[in-house]
Amino acid sequence: MVDNATSQGAPGGARAAWLVIGATMIVAIVMGSLLWANYSRFLGYVRATLEDPENPPVWRERALSAEGCVDAALAWAASCRGVKSLCDEYVTRVTQECLQAGGEAHHEAFCVSLGASGTLTDFGYAECRARGVQRHVDAEPCAMAYRAVDAWCHYVRDIHGAPTQLEVVR
Repeated sequence: MVDNATSQGAPGGARAAWLVIGATMIVAIVMGSLLWANYSRFLGYVRATLEDPENPPVWRERALSAEGCVDAALAWAASCRGVKSLCDEYVTRVTQECLQAGGEAHHEAFCVSLGASGTLTDFGYAECRARGVQRHVDAEPCAMAYRAVDAWCHYVRDIHGAPTQLEVVR
């Protein structure tokens, strides 16, 4: 003998399943719309601050030091509207763009003086701390900016055949 309740499901089970599926779809649509709105706001900020020829960033008007580029990148991220993780990820791009705008020769002396310290795992830690960065969430963009400085300095030293500070001492 077959029990009708178990073979056909609980009364109203199909209706409840459709309600759950419908509610899930509505939540997904709302969440997707919010994400798209934040992403669009982020892209608008990028266009307005980095790509608008009528309103160029400060480093396109005058060369900044490496520390000035870190300052500019962190200020850019702090003013960024939209998805925070995207804003933070752009810190590397902004720092690199700023350093490139100054040119290799502008930063060569700094990069040589940096020496091998850029390869240390705590490179930029003291500088970020001096900027008041204490929490991990705030430290990530600062650390990424200093990683971009390190990568730029490796490039500059390789292009110009510049010795590191350690090689100068020897």
